[in-house]
Amino acid sequence: MTTILTLALVLSVVSGDAFAQTSQVAPEFEVASVKPTARSPMRTETGTVLPKPIITPARVEFPSVTLQALLGVAYRIKPYQLIGPTWSEKIRYDVLAKLPSDGKVDDVPLMLRALLKERFH
Repeated sequence: MTTILTLALVLSVVSGDAFAQTSQVAPEFEVASVKPTARSPMRTETGTVLPKPIITPARVEFPSVTLQALLGVAYRIKPYQLIGPTWSEKIRYDVLAKLPSDGKVDDVPLMLRALLKERFH
């Protein structure tokens, strides 16, 4: 039951984008690269250490990140609120993107949504 409710929540958030008023063009990255990475998270005695995302006014870098983590950032949802296929939690990507000159750091989730839609359909 929880899985169905979670999936319904995610679908409502995603479908809400489709029905939103489009008077303004959604912000997009000027250029972006999404590549599978062979790097794995570092393992220490206290657990797994994941590389931190780097977000500046000029660029965005998500090193060794899963698709589920990217969806979490893009739609501002917690990891426990998103359930997907197991590969979306295992395959890691390096995401590098350049913000447009008029871009704002606050728009990164919206830009990430557009990138995910474009690259992962």
